[in-house]
Amino acid sequence: MCYGDKDTICPSIKDLADKLNKSVKTISRNLKILKERGLIASRRRGSISNLYTLAKKNLQIKTEKLLNNLKSKINKTKFNKKTSTFCDYEQRDYDFNDLERKLLGWD
Repeated sequence: MCYGDKDTICPSIKDLADKLNKSVKTISRNLKILKERGLIASRRRGSISNLYTLAKKNLQIKTEKLLNNLKSKINKTKFNKKTSTFCDYEQRDYDFNDLERKLLGWD
């Protein structure tokens, strides 16, 4: 619902639940988690819906931290291509056309 430069929306929890095919309880629980983590801020807007504001700056900082963490873990992994010892045998180079002819008895 937030696209472009738009960072506020005001759907009801029921509307979110219908669009996401989830229960109202699930939506409420997840909105609470998002608020606790500082990803959204909410303000009451009448009796039906709240005004939700996305914390883009916090989201961007958390996303960058997560990406940097993942990159460092990937770099430390012992299974990357340079240090892998899983299959260090020299691979055969097949001529698949020749192999096909032999298998079909054409040669």
